[in-house]
Amino acid sequence: MRNVAAPVLYGKAEMPWTGIFSLSAVTKKKMETGSKKAVWERGYMKIAYKAFRPDLSCQAGGSTYQYQLQKWNEIKEAKCRETGFHCAEDPLDCLSYYPVWEQAVYYMVAADGDIDEDACDSKIACTRLRLLKKMTKEAYIYVALVYMVQHPTRNWNANVKRERAVADRNQMAVSRGKNPTAKGGLGAVLGLAREAPDGCGITEIAVCVVDGKRYLPDVYYDVNGNEVLI
Repeated sequence: MRNVAAPVLYGKAEMPWTGIFSLSAVTKKKMETGSKKAVWERGYMKIAYKAFRPDLSCQAGGSTYQYQLQKWNEIKEAKCRETGFHCAEDPLDCLSYYPVWEQAVYYMVAADGDIDEDACDSKIACTRLRLLKKMTKEAYIYVALVYMVQHPTRNWNANVKRERAVADRNQMAVSRGKNPTAKGGLGAVLGLAREAPDGCGITEIAVCVVDGKRYLPDVYYDVNGNEVLI
């Protein structure tokens, strides 16, 4: 277990995706800004998340598009639910389209060009999209928690459970509330987000991997990494 005073979301150093993160105002600011300039080449861009088939193909504009690494993928028109490259600000929204982790790959992406945002969830349609980083489960849950830190009043994704969450073996679970707890089978990744006592702002987050040593299967843990009897 490692305490981190100011985790940075985008940076050259390897991110400590697991651990307990105390979120000060400075920490929140660093999460929001990080070093985005490294990936923002011009104009108005958004950092978002996208799921693909294992070969990096995906539906785009009614047909299958083969995405390429280390280049900007481009299309002529973008409109949510119809045309363009689709991605999401909330990483967990990707699970609505590719719910089985083992049957897809998940990336942090940069969305650019003509950008259209969905009124229903965090989905974005864009005309330019670049794949930045393939996400592990630990990283994926971490950035999902960071999204909640940055946007505490937005609608909850259906995968976020209030106060208590459970994950099967090698799966993921996210719990949010005043005293969130979570448990999982061996190999599960647990995300916890504690809200302020007097509001919905997030004051602390944690990512735990049920490794059978530090974190045991089918045992509830709180945001401090302590066992909880329920």
